[in-house]
Amino acid sequence: MNNTPQVVNEGASPGKFKPSRTVDEGEASFKESYPMALMGTRDGKEYFGRLSCLTKMAATFPAVAYGGLRYFETGYMKKFYTDDYPRASLSIMSTFLILATLLDLVWDPFVAALTDGTRRVCGRDWGRRRPFLVVASFIVTLFYALGFSPPAILSAQAQQDAEAWYAQHGDAQAPVFNSLPAAECGSACSTFWSRWYQTQCKTSHMGRCW
Repeated sequence: MNNTPQVVNEGASPGKFKPSRTVDEGEASFKESYPMALMGTRDGKEYFGRLSCLTKMAATFPAVAYGGLRYFETGYMKKFYTDDYPRASLSIMSTFLILATLLDLVWDPFVAALTDGTRRVCGRDWGRRRPFLVVASFIVTLFYALGFSPPAILSAQAQQDAEAWYAQHGDAQAPVFNSLPAAECGSACSTFWSRWYQTQCKTSHMGRCW
């Protein structure tokens, strides 16, 4: 007996999607593979794959925390570093906002390939991406907090010394810092505060990519 699920697509014409229904032969196989899915009705036809409201809420609720963090980063972080701590350069921050997107073209596929191929950790099969999500939850939380907590111990003279030090040595360090994943942030710029901003945002972005 063929246990392959069969799908009947009634009334379909080329180039036009019509709701499908699963015949009884494949129903058990689908239910075994997707235990959270239920039978449903669409346009008067029965189909398998309906999700309950509770299941949908459980799947999307984690996005609330991520959205809250992104709201503060996108809406307040740049203002925080230019108004509350007016030492970061907007031009440099804008430049690395663009470079961040370009770096994502390389970084995101790499992370996707890494997480797709990593399932077993400590001898246990956690599933695809789950180990990375667990680790990233701590990384992102920590560095979002650090992003809004720049050191307040530097005097004006120390700030000038930091700028002078960067002018002499910063160019040599820039390739190392810029090789890290970046987010909407400033990077190698002429102030200690923009450097702090850069480090926190890049690390939190790496966690989000995971």
